[in-house]
Amino acid sequence: MLPSYEHKLTEIREMISSLLYDILLSSQQSLKAFENNDTDLYASVRSKINTVKAITDTIDTKIIQTIALFGPEANELRDLIVYLKMTNEIDRIVDSIDKYCKRFNNHIFEEYNLTSFNNAIIQLHKTTLHTLEYLYAFFMDIDHASAHDLYRKVLIEESINDDLFSIIEKDFLSLIMTHSEHSTEYVNVLGTLRNLERIADRAVSIAALLLYAQNGGELQLRR
Repeated sequence: MLPSYEHKLTEIREMISSLLYDILLSSQQSLKAFENNDTDLYASVRSKINTVKAITDTIDTKIIQTIALFGPEANELRDLIVYLKMTNEIDRIVDSIDKYCKRFNNHIFEEYNLTSFNNAIIQLHKTTLHTLEYLYAFFMDIDHASAHDLYRKVLIEESINDDLFSIIEKDFLSLIMTHSEHSTEYVNVLGTLRNLERIADRAVSIAALLLYAQNGGELQLRR
């Protein structure tokens, strides 16, 4: 391809890297907000994450323009299509972070007592953070990093995330059975925490896309 195509590809990769960094930072801040019951920090994360949403549209436009202008084929086209699909997965991660912050902010105002679950929720959140950290690190060294290694690491964290959520869900369901007067708040919190599970799922889909871009083969995404 022409040198100017390589320049466009580098621009797109840098934009995605910057986007992943902003998402990682927002997730870190939302964990800090949970640890400190900080409603102002939740609001700050939501404000930041909503500005991120517009960036994915800009990246999509740049990708489509690059395809139209240069007519890439084979591996070059595969890379761009993967990045186009990635922005859709990133949008879903952004939505999950936004919902998580909005709903936990409400839980604080409604004075939900989650003290006995704090450690489990923090561990759940950390597994989600790890998947995002792996994605960002891969993009920072995309020309040399192994997509196989990335996919393996993200899949392991997602599996731990699933196990932790299942344990939390089981404990909450037990409480619903024994403390029916609090059943609504327990169901609400479970719905909020499911956003962390969804972020990990979306991270697996992104890792699968990057594996496909690097090695080809059959693409399998999470629904």
